[in-house]
Amino acid sequence: MAAIDDLGKARYVNLETFRKNGTGVQTPVWVGRDGNELVIFTNGDSYKVKRLRRNSKIR
Repeated sequence: MAAIDDLGKARYVNLETFRKNGTGVQTPVWVGRDGNELVIFTNGDSYKVKRLRRNSKIR
Protein backbone atom coordinates (compact mmCIF):
# COMPACT_ATOMS: atom_id res chain seq x y z
CA MET A 1 0.00 0.00 0.00
CA ALA A 2 3.02 2.30 0.41
CA ALA A 3 3.30 2.84 -3.36
CA ILE A 4 -0.36 3.91 -3.60
CA ASP A 5 0.10 6.16 -0.57
CA ASP A 6 3.11 7.84 -2.19
CA LEU A 7 1.46 8.20 -5.59
CA GLY A 8 -1.76 9.44 -4.00
CA LYS A 9 0.11 12.38 -2.45
CA ALA A 10 1.23 13.62 -5.86
CA ARG A 11 -0.87 15.93 -8.03
CA TYR A 12 0.59 14.51 -11.23
CA VAL A 13 2.26 11.26 -12.23
CA ASN A 14 4.01 10.24 -15.42
CA LEU A 15 1.95 7.51 -17.11
CA GLU A 16 3.49 5.44 -19.89
CA THR A 17 1.16 3.80 -22.40
CA PHE A 18 2.16 1.87 -25.50
CA ARG A 19 1.56 2.38 -29.21
CA LYS A 20 0.61 -0.48 -31.55
CA ASN A 21 4.30 -0.93 -32.44
CA GLY A 22 5.26 -1.23 -28.74
CA THR A 23 6.84 2.21 -28.39
CA GLY A 24 6.18 3.74 -24.98
CA VAL A 25 4.61 7.20 -24.72
CA GLN A 26 5.03 9.03 -21.40
CA THR A 27 2.33 11.53 -20.45
CA PRO A 28 1.76 13.54 -17.24
CA VAL A 29 -1.72 12.93 -15.79
CA TRP A 30 -3.66 14.19 -12.77
CA VAL A 31 -3.92 11.62 -10.02
CA GLY A 32 -5.86 11.27 -6.77
CA ARG A 33 -6.98 8.80 -4.13
CA ASP A 34 -10.41 7.27 -3.76
CA GLY A 35 -10.14 5.15 -0.64
CA ASN A 36 -7.62 2.41 -1.42
CA GLU A 37 -7.70 3.11 -5.16
CA LEU A 38 -5.61 5.45 -7.27
CA VAL A 39 -7.64 7.38 -9.86
CA ILE A 40 -6.36 9.17 -12.94
CA PHE A 41 -8.11 12.15 -14.49
CA THR A 42 -7.83 12.81 -18.22
CA ASN A 43 -9.93 13.63 -21.26
CA GLY A 44 -11.85 10.54 -22.42
CA ASP A 45 -11.03 11.04 -26.10
CA SER A 46 -7.28 11.57 -25.60
CA TYR A 47 -4.70 9.41 -27.37
CA LYS A 48 -3.56 7.89 -24.06
CA VAL A 49 -7.10 6.62 -23.45
CA LYS A 50 -7.25 5.20 -26.98
CA ARG A 51 -3.94 3.42 -26.35
CA LEU A 52 -5.18 2.11 -22.97
CA ARG A 53 -8.35 0.73 -24.54
CA ARG A 54 -6.24 -1.13 -27.08
CA ASN A 55 -3.53 -2.26 -24.62
CA SER A 56 -4.05 -1.86 -20.85
CA LYS A 57 -0.33 -2.29 -20.08
CA ILE A 58 1.10 0.77 -18.31
CA ARG A 59 4.37 1.69 -16.67
